[in-house]
Amino acid sequence: MLIKSDDYAGNSLRAGAFEVHRQYKKIDKPTDRKEWGMTPPTVNAYYRPPMNDINFPAGILQPPFYGKLMDDAVNYGAIGVVIGHELTHASTIRAASTMRRATSAIGGLPRMARNLRNAPIAPPTSIRALSP
Repeated sequence: MLIKSDDYAGNSLRAGAFEVHRQYKKIDKPTDRKEWGMTPPTVNAYYRPPMNDINFPAGILQPPFYGKLMDDAVNYGAIGVVIGHELTHASTIRAASTMRRATSAIGGLPRMARNLRNAPIAPPTSIRALSP
């Protein structure tokens, strides 16, 4: 790939084309389970639905999510929020997929709504209904 010190726009276009070509070469090849979507020092995390995995690069283990001078409870709580956030992505995606399959199997949302209304135990109508 050609990089020119005086051609930012061209460099950006060539880098984009290089990445697209790199991704196209993966088609019909076995999945590389060791490939990560970000570098180790990146402060982020992600859920990858096709692999059903959650990835936490080492960079997430620095303030504000983690610090060797912070109390253990703060460290566990902060990284726990990140883990919980990624688990939410996983469960939301899986739930949406399950809901699509279920609604098509039983005739769609109107029929599902009728079934819920006729259920022996009705779902709560508000958050207040869940409060003691």
